[in-house]
Amino acid sequence: MSTTTTIEEPLSMSQELHSKTYRGPPRNIAYIDQLNFDPSLQPVHQEIQGTPLNSSILILDIRILEATGRPPYHGDILINGTRFVHVGEVPNKAELLASGTVRVFNGNGRMLIPGLGDAHTHFTWNGGNLEHLAELGIEEHTLLTARSAKCFLDSGYTMCFGAASAKKNLDIVIRDAINAGIIPGPRFLANGREIARTGGELVTGITAYADGPDEMKQVVREHIDLGVDQVKLSMSGESITETRDAEVCYFTPEETRASVEEAHRWGKRVCSHARARESIIQSIEWGVDVIYHASFIDERGMNLLEKHKSRHVIAPAINWLVATLHDAGMYGYTTEKAEKVGYQKEMETAIRALREMHRRGIVVLPGGDYGFAWTPHGTYARDLAHFVNLLGFTPHEALIAATYGMAKLFMRAHEMGQIREGNYADCVLVNGDPLEDITLLQDHSKLDVIIINGRVHKASHIQQQPPSLLPSPPAPPPRHAAAAATPSSPTTAISPGVAPYPHSSISSTVPYGKNHNLFQDHWDAVSNRPIAPTAHPTAPDDETFLPSANLCFPFPSGPEVTVKDLLKLLPAHSCCEYLITHYFMYISPLFHILHGPTFQQQYNAYLRNPSQSGFSWLALLFTICSLTIRSLDDEDTVLALSYSSAASVNQTSDIYLRYRTAAMTCLSADNCLVNNRLSTLEALLLLIYTVNHYEGLERSWNLLGMALHMAIALECNTLFDYPASSPGQIEINRRRRCWTGILLLYTNQAISYKGVDMSFLLSANTSPDSAFTVDVHDSDLQAKSVMTFKLRLFQLSRQICRHLSRDQPLNGEMLTDFDVQIGIEQRLWDSAFLSDGLPSVLDTRQYGYWCILQLYAHQLYLRLHRPFCRGQSDADVAEALRAQSRAKCVAAGAALLDIHQQLCERPRLRRYRWVVYGVTSFYAFHGAVALASCMFENLDPAFDHATHRNSFDAAVARIEQLQSRSPICIKSFPILRHLQMLLRPKEFRWSNAAGLEFSNVLDDWIEKVQWDNPESVDWTFWDGIINPSPDATDTTVI
Repeated sequence: MSTTTTIEEPLSMSQELHSKTYRGPPRNIAYIDQLNFDPSLQPVHQEIQGTPLNSSILILDIRILEATGRPPYHGDILINGTRFVHVGEVPNKAELLASGTVRVFNGNGRMLIPGLGDAHTHFTWNGGNLEHLAELGIEEHTLLTARSAKCFLDSGYTMCFGAASAKKNLDIVIRDAINAGIIPGPRFLANGREIARTGGELVTGITAYADGPDEMKQVVREHIDLGVDQVKLSMSGESITETRDAEVCYFTPEETRASVEEAHRWGKRVCSHARARESIIQSIEWGVDVIYHASFIDERGMNLLEKHKSRHVIAPAINWLVATLHDAGMYGYTTEKAEKVGYQKEMETAIRALREMHRRGIVVLPGGDYGFAWTPHGTYARDLAHFVNLLGFTPHEALIAATYGMAKLFMRAHEMGQIREGNYADCVLVNGDPLEDITLLQDHSKLDVIIINGRVHKASHIQQQPPSLLPSPPAPPPRHAAAAATPSSPTTAISPGVAPYPHSSISSTVPYGKNHNLFQDHWDAVSNRPIAPTAHPTAPDDETFLPSANLCFPFPSGPEVTVKDLLKLLPAHSCCEYLITHYFMYISPLFHILHGPTFQQQYNAYLRNPSQSGFSWLALLFTICSLTIRSLDDEDTVLALSYSSAASVNQTSDIYLRYRTAAMTCLSADNCLVNNRLSTLEALLLLIYTVNHYEGLERSWNLLGMALHMAIALECNTLFDYPASSPGQIEINRRRRCWTGILLLYTNQAISYKGVDMSFLLSANTSPDSAFTVDVHDSDLQAKSVMTFKLRLFQLSRQICRHLSRDQPLNGEMLTDFDVQIGIEQRLWDSAFLSDGLPSVLDTRQYGYWCILQLYAHQLYLRLHRPFCRGQSDADVAEALRAQSRAKCVAAGAALLDIHQQLCERPRLRRYRWVVYGVTSFYAFHGAVALASCMFENLDPAFDHATHRNSFDAAVARIEQLQSRSPICIKSFPILRHLQMLLRPKEFRWSNAAGLEFSNVLDDWIEKVQWDNPESVDWTFWDGIINPSPDATDTTVI
């Protein structure tokens, strides 16, 4: 056990309180901005469910305190779904007021602030003797804890950082219940029981014991296995115990180090109960992320903390000291007793230290250890008054610490803690001005409206738009007889729970009109997406890939076809079943729109009586065959089973086109434009996915619009509530899968084409995590994960691409925020698909999914960092940022080539080799040219040219071999071969009139390419470089 001697005056600086009151702009915005937790410690992303994404809230005539440092200003706000969409000025207010679908509040000059946060939260401390909590029954304790969570939200607190739980997983249960919308409460990061050494515990029954580094690691892992978001070390004593001295550290440095390293290794942060000087120094030296109390810090500790202030937060729980000295008397703990054991000394010492921290730019956040008898739940805002009255904060700074500072602690400052467009709508409408009187926030009657996640938790004593002033909404269209009542009107209080949805019986066919003749020339005109003049089609003018002028998926005209005619086009049953099995095993999880058990039933019915099959289901079967046959290796045995000899590449392409044409013939025969069936939609979505992968996004544009309208007609964008395992639930499951497919396909389009903005679709459904379900006898949870992860990543890609397409470039802060978000997704993939960070030897599919998702991530890293890493980039770009971005580009380019190599060559990934025939090789091409660009520059001597050159050479060889199967590889190989010739250590100049350095020309070309869309590449640019005209003067130096 490590001990320290009591220090009478720990600090030699700033001994006296500042004599002048600061009245300038908030200083701690800059302090919080520089806080930079390791991105690998990002908590698992969690969402609170239950907010209908089509809900809207309009708050008029308010003063807005953004918590950005800007003074309050007059304006309005609009919330759609879970987020602020307009702040300050709201366009089309008259239309919104007249719509009858928007909930309206008139603020009458009240102040709107972000939801508050508490950095030292104990939901499970319930106002009595802490020893009693260990004996409290779990049922009663759970109810009390849920009440505490609601009390925080009732008090205007929408963010809470768990400091310890009285039972090992009670915090976790409450967190998950809040996120599921079962109980009301704030956004919450859960903790477990505090960890202490034997003889160093504060409360026996609510402590997890560990002695020595090995036991510390074991107990930390046990906490992490339960699902905590962070762990807490109880390192120093507490004066009230009278047996555990607050100025004594009970942890050894080795124990602290082992605990922190183990938690960080698993991506979890650490907080410490650290009043004693030695406990504070150990916390700083070994990287504890959140230090509680820090009362007896000395000069050495203060200097260390200032040096490392970008990675530590101090949460002093100052109200505990104040209340123990002045409010505990009625509970039998007198002021005299508190002074005798040392609380007066600690409070005076802590105030001096905390004021000094604030002066030095160290982040100090509120959170007062509430839940004891004399620090009851509901009084949390007392901390803010203490920050102002004792610690030298201005009211504005105290509010910023409780809002933006807490969002930074959550590592979600890009979307929480401030009233900004795009942020989560967590806010409180206050009747009064807390900048003039911070104690207003302690009066719950002054908190007129409390909103979390875009959902109204409380609305009292405030004028809402009377229903009589709103026009009556139009009568809803007639629903089926089983339909339930519609949701509450816009002026009705919204329950904190999950909003209800109407029930509906859904027919499998929605007729829209009589049969119409479909003409060939109509489809030639409409099925192809309009391509911009700068677009350059990927597919070469080669009969291998362009066998006819009808590549744009015409619906064939001519004699009427019959089911019997179409059945003749299908492969033999053995071959067909092989293709179906291969599809569901290796392809379906990447675009998992088909419900397996339903398809099996349909296929069984087909086998019993093929002639009774419907055209729409046959279209689905042909599409599966088309997609899968193209994915097979040349040597795959199914080709030999189907044909007299192994099919050549050209034959495989012909077979693919034959089945695809058959699928479109089936849809034409079924009159898919006027008869909307679920199997038709499934076939159409799968066909679009196939075309996107093999032939280009632009070739499916209008078909995607057709699929969207069909999905809306089939009510796929509407959520319904059926009993589990009922037939109705299966139909809903299929529809929700289709809608998820729509979102994925449209997000792909939005990434690749600047003019496409289909963001309104996202408000027509739930979040990515809940929009897709796998249930009702279909247990492929991995497929659900892949689809969910892809949708989340594609939506993030869309945000990034929107920023990249703007005239105003990304800045360093935005770059870091996006890096963090991508890193979060990558860690989720690691957790879902790897085993202890390594590929599973038991399930090849998991590693295949991981590789494919990583391709998207590293492609995004390149998109983000390329503009910053050029040697000749904007002078405003700091050299440190340039070096960081260059390193990121090198790492991302190398990773893309490595994954491409694994997909091409690794035996265990053989079944996923088909992905390299499409856009995956385009990503590898992007990685290769980015890597070449970095190798052309004069980099640090430590740069490993040889390793990256070998990786580049291997990629060129692979691309060359893939030309027979991939049109993208046909286009990219000559460019890569040319770059390969030029990759020499010395400077290279190519032949042109200006004599520009080739690396600059390459960089200019790279920046002009829209790297998510092969069609945007100006492939002809390279013609004059690779094949210069005979009369060009050659000044090339090799």
